[in-house]
Amino acid sequence: MFLPPTLVSGHFGMNTKDLPLAETSHGLLRTLALMGLSSVAVYGLFRWISRQR
Repeated sequence: MFLPPTLVSGHFGMNTKDLPLAETSHGLLRTLALMGLSSVAVYGLFRWISRQR
């Protein structure tokens, strides 16, 4: 469940040129929202799969 947020934070933690959201005023908030949404999506997927069994 924590793998998608870890991948997002790892991507934005790289010191490379032209990262998305790096030059925007709300880049951190958008990144945190993306991390939260990805975690909720995985949790929802796990819940949906567990109900199918």
